[in-house]
Amino acid sequence: MRLKHVAAVSLAAIVATILIPASGPSRAVAQAPEDGDLLSEESGSLTLFMGAGGGTFHEINTVTVGDYPYAVAVADVNGDGRPELAVANSDADTVSLVFGLGLAACQPVQNLTVGTGPTALAAADFDGDGRPDLAVANSGDNAVVVLRGAGDGSFERTAQVAVGPHPTALIATDVNHDGVPDLVAADTGGASLSLLLGTGQGRFHPAVSLPVGRNPDALLATDVNGDGNVDLVASDFRDDTLSLLLGDGEGGFRNAGPLPVGRQPDAVVSADLNRDGIPDLAATNFEDNTVTVLYGTVRGTFLPGPQLGTGDGPDGLVAADLDGDGTVDLATANYDDNSVTLLPGRGDGTFGPPQPIYTWTHPTSLSAPDVNGDGILDLVVTSSGMDRRPSPVASHAAATSLVVLEGLACAIP
Repeated sequence: MRLKHVAAVSLAAIVATILIPASGPSRAVAQAPEDGDLLSEESGSLTLFMGAGGGTFHEINTVTVGDYPYAVAVADVNGDGRPELAVANSDADTVSLVFGLGLAACQPVQNLTVGTGPTALAAADFDGDGRPDLAVANSGDNAVVVLRGAGDGSFERTAQVAVGPHPTALIATDVNHDGVPDLVAADTGGASLSLLLGTGQGRFHPAVSLPVGRNPDALLATDVNGDGNVDLVASDFRDDTLSLLLGDGEGGFRNAGPLPVGRQPDAVVSADLNRDGIPDLAATNFEDNTVTVLYGTVRGTFLPGPQLGTGDGPDGLVAADLDGDGTVDLATANYDDNSVTLLPGRGDGTFGPPQPIYTWTHPTSLSAPDVNGDGILDLVVTSSGMDRRPSPVASHAAATSLVVLEGLACAIP
């Protein structure tokens, strides 16, 4: 059962697995076209798949963070030039900071107490000091907490702002052109988004409610009509639609009507999928086991595109050039069959055959950072269980492993 829509089951420990590409082929969990890496998370494990080129991905060992890791943010929080991972642990009421990816030295995992049921994260410089800060949506508190970064990997809690019921998605973006990051939370327990305008001092004005469809479960910021203003798209889980809110550049939004997709849309991304210079949309449909593609137009409207098959219960979604061929690919985290599906883009808005990577139980979200600085995107996957389904396509060779046990993270040659 998925944490987004039911109460979470507490686990004694969370294991995170990290996969890093080696010079030769290491344990390739799957084969996809060209160079990209994948990162996924589940309640119970955090998995990093690192790309070795040609769409091949390799695995490294396990990382222990908190109970039920639910979301990941990527930022260089200590100024070492390498990305760190911030992991929201919903059952532990903490955020874990994972340091030292790809390094030989062990570094402690730092756990921050943030509130009840953290389910979403955003990293940005909220106070203008040049250092990344964190914002955390706590679904159990109906609030967003702001953590001020000191630039050395430490954080101080500086603000808490009330939002709508059960927030499970959070983004940082500048909606009013004042150069200050604002926050938008998806109030999954209701039918609204909460807009928090930033002050520039690390604090936020009281939330403004923006009506959308029922149970908004995912959220993105983009400019769909080319007017230079931030627009918002939310996935309405109970209405089988996407809500499109057009921004006026001053913090106001106009609801441009629902966009029909499949049943139970659970994640949404924006990218130029057909190389026409206009943002397109893609949304996972949890009940249909598909991704819906919508092609953007110059007027800011959308035309129906293909329905792409995925694994069972697609939950997380990422759009990036995962194979290094210059076109945008899609990848889904499939909650019900313990897999990630790679959908290689052809550059014309269509996609090649789906290709599976098997991971830990119940993967829920994806992001695609370059964690080791090799110019190839990696995938981070969160998962809600600790059992592993073996891949039908695997090869073996040397690899670099990152292991985190009892709060220590070590890269082992």
